[in-house]
Amino acid sequence: MRKLIRFVAVIAAVVPLTACNKPAAPASSPTQPETNLVHRGRSVTNKTRTAKSPAKRKYPPIASVTDGLAVYRETTDSTYKTWIIYTVGEFNNEEALGALVALFQGETDPELKANILDAMSDIDSPNSVAAIAIGLDAAQPTAVRVEAISTLMYKDDVTALPYLEPLTTNGNHQIAAAALHAVEMINMPSSPQHTLPRVLHKVQ
Repeated sequence: MRKLIRFVAVIAAVVPLTACNKPAAPASSPTQPETNLVHRGRSVTNKTRTAKSPAKRKYPPIASVTDGLAVYRETTDSTYKTWIIYTVGEFNNEEALGALVALFQGETDPELKANILDAMSDIDSPNSVAAIAIGLDAAQPTAVRVEAISTLMYKDDVTALPYLEPLTTNGNHQIAAAALHAVEMINMPSSPQHTLPRVLHKVQ
């Protein structure tokens, strides 16, 4: 009898505790999926973003090359500046090329300089090779000079050879190696397109 009473007492004590300790809701609350979506969105954007595809944000439209220059000089946001660089390049004319040259000459950030060179390469102009070649100047950081060499190679234009060939014997091993590779690639027009590794781009 004592055993039966003790058993009933144990059951009576356990049942209320089980009911009280029942989880109120599963881990996936109504707000959790929304948080996950935002996080995944950021991750995908960061992994796929490139210099040509800066983080997607809503910026005021740029009506002209002149407007682009003015806005560029007013902002300190490097992502916004990158967007402006490629937006100006999309005008695809001599005015845009001249504007990008001006931006390059006034810019001190190597990453933005690389983006400017890249934007120049997309402009259909007989002067684009000469414009990109300003990045070869000895006063530029090595990383910027290598970027300019790579950009010229990507253009795959024989008019770039006079700028590149003298650099194949440059005292800076990185410059010489990059220039030699670029010259070889330009001289083999039937080969698949090659590009040097982009040394400046973060990962984006």
